[in-house]
Amino acid sequence: MPVREEIEAVMKIAMRETYIPLATVSSVGEPHIRPFRVARLLEDRRTIIIPAIRGGKTANNLKNNPRAAILVIDRDEMKGYNIEGDAEYIEGEHSPYITLARELMPDYPVKAVFKLRVRKIYNATPGQNAGKRVNL
Repeated sequence: MPVREEIEAVMKIAMRETYIPLATVSSVGEPHIRPFRVARLLEDRRTIIIPAIRGGKTANNLKNNPRAAILVIDRDEMKGYNIEGDAEYIEGEHSPYITLARELMPDYPVKAVFKLRVRKIYNATPGQNAGKRVNL
């Protein structure tokens, strides 16, 4: 599912004001949430990359269960979206995703990237549409 411009705008506000939480699930169903300061929607508008300094539990979870989600919110406008999809942890000096991630965070030792392929987007804005799937 392509990410609409209005959702991308909220994603940029979330990065500027706070952070973007990435949620994963372990092989035994335990939730895990980790905050990230930077994420980038790629040109295909279906892929989001998140630079990683280390993989840890998030990377291990994705090896067993690729389902993941991020939450982006604009507190001032009381608007938000839950973006769900399949994610993977990518390492390797020659990956174009790593190169881009390092450009996004030049002052940090980026070693990998989380790549989220967007499958579904849900409205996380309070009100009558909260929890409803966002359509194209």
